[in-house]
Amino acid sequence: MALFDVLAAAPDAWAYAAGGTVRCRLTLIGSASSAERWVDWMSAQLCGHFSLASPPPPPSTPPQAEATALPDERQQDAPGRRCFFSSPPHVVLAGHAVEPGARLAFDVVGTLPDGLPPSHHGDLARIEYVAVLTVRMMRPPSEPSSGWRRGPICRLRVPLRVLLCG
Repeated sequence: MALFDVLAAAPDAWAYAAGGTVRCRLTLIGSASSAERWVDWMSAQLCGHFSLASPPPPPSTPPQAEATALPDERQQDAPGRRCFFSSPPHVVLAGHAVEPGARLAFDVVGTLPDGLPPSHHGDLARIEYVAVLTVRMMRPPSEPSSGWRRGPICRLRVPLRVLLCG
């Protein structure tokens, strides 16, 4: 059972030029069947990956165990896949309650540097760009003597297309 759903929408398009500004509206929707949860933190990061003859990474990854620092997509390279561009991860939401059925909407804005190669999905090589949303939820104490319970870290990768313009 999901604790929340995430909707991602681009006001312009999912295709961008190198040097352009990426705008994405994210909406976090609390599950109607779960109790109130809190967003411990949510971060966003823009990344570019190069891979040789391997399938693309899944759109989301299974939850991870405890982490002591804000996760960075540059550290998530898989064999045959290399991160060649990443913006610093930045916190877009922290310490906020998500009530059942409630919607929290916010905009994520980032700039792609000039000179990036265009997206490419060939038979031998791939160049892919993603907006990575990383979130950790918390559960309030069920009784005064118990503490807050941190949930796992979850990632969602939203694909972007970078075009060759000029």
